[in-house]
Amino acid sequence: MCVATNASAHGAAPPDAPAADVAGVTRWFGVSSIAMGAGTSWQRIGYDVDGRVARACDACRARFGAAPVDEGSDGIDNAFGRVVVRAISNQGLDPQAVTDHAYRKGEGTLLLRLDDLAHESNDARVPGAIYLTSAYGGEPSYTVADQWLVANTALADGVDIDRPTIRFPSGYMRNGIWVSGDGGPQTIPVPMLGAIVALRFERVVISVRVVDGTNGILAGVVHADDLPSALAPALDALGLCAGDARRAAVEGAARGAADLGGDATCDLVSIGLAFTLNVVTQPTSTTRPAAAPVCR
Repeated sequence: MCVATNASAHGAAPPDAPAADVAGVTRWFGVSSIAMGAGTSWQRIGYDVDGRVARACDACRARFGAAPVDEGSDGIDNAFGRVVVRAISNQGLDPQAVTDHAYRKGEGTLLLRLDDLAHESNDARVPGAIYLTSAYGGEPSYTVADQWLVANTALADGVDIDRPTIRFPSGYMRNGIWVSGDGGPQTIPVPMLGAIVALRFERVVISVRVVDGTNGILAGVVHADDLPSALAPALDALGLCAGDARRAAVEGAARGAADLGGDATCDLVSIGLAFTLNVVTQPTSTTRPAAAPVCR
């Protein structure tokens, strides 16, 4: 049975932008951990991306006879955690443990640069940018003692640190939370599952409590048909090689995970990732990104 959509109801969402612009400085942060929503934790990771009830009368239908679309706490949309991470776990793997190990060993991370950042909890203009790094070459401390190298693929010309390809020019601060602002299309290469998963977001929003790097959320939607190819390096790293029935099961789950979009049948997969940040030193050098894993 469907339910009527309440246009005035809003689920989990980042805070709105304030009015005042406060002058500030540039600071750099490194992602020290990512949580993908294993078990039931997906219910608390992400945002209410579409602003409607999952089984609303005007909501799209699940693909391929998949289970009815479900939501997490406060309307959170996170089919990636609910379906895809679970599908990987069902192959006898521990996707979160693999991801945690990679971050401990410094196999690569994301850096967040915030410009015009003041010592204020509210600021209407705090542009941001994201940079993929190479492997650290040891176990990082995720402090200012670390000197990360930026992957040249994260730069428009492969050289200039001031020309990142992933920018959030309308970022802002509200109550100490940085929000990326306009959530237009972005491809974000996320180090997780032992590889770099390049997620082609149709829309995306990032938020994080800047003072201590907690409560980080990356939420958005990707096309369901694009998700298996984005996951390919991770599936290789996990030993789910081409032709393996376990890989086919995960790829099928990814295509069938669509929970949003479409006039009738859902064609977008909602994603919610949680992360933590630490202050790091500004990078000054670039290098090639880590080689894609070879499936064995």
